[in-house]
Amino acid sequence: MSKVYIFLLLPIMASCQSNLDSQFSAENEKLINEWKSENKKFIEENRDKLSDAKMLQSLDSIVIEYTINKNKTLAVKYIKSKSGVKRLNFLKKNFSKEEVASLLKEIPESIKKDTNYIALKNYSNSK
Repeated sequence: MSKVYIFLLLPIMASCQSNLDSQFSAENEKLINEWKSENKKFIEENRDKLSDAKMLQSLDSIVIEYTINKNKTLAVKYIKSKSGVKRLNFLKKNFSKEEVASLLKEIPESIKKDTNYIALKNYSNSK
């Protein structure tokens, strides 16, 4: 009888996982569009006001905000999805090893064979 329940739960668990990945994709797309919009808006508003050096410095700040800070938040929010684990692996150098180790505890068993999880585990265990 318990084997029947396991077979019934597997599709449900897989569905939840793909749902999280879909939500991640939608939020990631929103983040990309927001970044493009911010860049365009900033350039249009400051094209004639700032020197090239100041413009470049400011655009670098926008890039850091979106490519690192907001993506870190996205990775943490979706750590229970393959997409979140993949993003965390990509950004792992921007987290302390202790932070990565703590986040790894939240990852479901179904993802623990994924190459991104393994890379994160190796990173957090390295000296």
